[in-house]
Amino acid sequence: MRKKIRQHLSSSGLSKKYFNSNHLFISSFPKSGGTFLFHLFEYLTGYKGIIFIKAFDRTEQDIDENKLTQNKRINTVTYQHMRASNKNLELLNAYELKPVVLTRNIFEVIASLWRHLENEPHNNWWPMAYVDEDYFTLDREKQIYFLIDAFLPWLTHFYLSWQHVAKKQNILWLDYNDLSKAKLPLILKTIAKYYSLPELNKPEEELQVALKTIHTKTRNTRHLARINFNENQVERINRFLSYYPSADFSSILGTHINC
Repeated sequence: MRKKIRQHLSSSGLSKKYFNSNHLFISSFPKSGGTFLFHLFEYLTGYKGIIFIKAFDRTEQDIDENKLTQNKRINTVTYQHMRASNKNLELLNAYELKPVVLTRNIFEVIASLWRHLENEPHNNWWPMAYVDEDYFTLDREKQIYFLIDAFLPWLTHFYLSWQHVAKKQNILWLDYNDLSKAKLPLILKTIAKYYSLPELNKPEEELQVALKTIHTKTRNTRHLARINFNENQVERINRFLSYYPSADFSSILGTHINC
């Protein structure tokens, strides 16, 4: 029955028009500014923040169709770490959800993950890798090796799965650096055009108020040292990515090794 419903929605084009609702959907790397963008969309549009997953746990953050159908009649903003699997793409297309895909330099992601775990040692559930108490017994260098070995396969899977989709259909790619204060006004215009949503085009004064509010909500106040990646750690990342010689990793690799 659900399959027939999805086929009907997809073939008729009625899903968004019939339910008269808008859905802003962010799929991102961890530690790439997704929480900030999620709250900014909420603030600027007044839409309800809904995460379309069954639970926050050590499981993939795939779309839960029950959550989706329960909220399809209202305007929503969604943010989750979701790979472009066939099932997820089927649901995105059936319900006319256009994703914003947000990524970040790999070295910066690993460094930010380390800082996150230092700041919130008890908030260590992740869908990408299993982190338990043993992690916190390691010295910093070994923790960085752990994060590279444990998280890099998922990050690569995420990136390549969306890159494959982008060859077939239009999706909006953003980078963490696009969310800087200088670039954000232009980026919001791009997003507004992508979603045909003029509500995102706010006056400069209103945007500044929004940014102050959002930064207060998401700011991490504890200072931690920068991470200096050694040559072996850099080589470890490059060696893993070399298993995909036809892939273009330039947008997430870069040359920064001190974060």
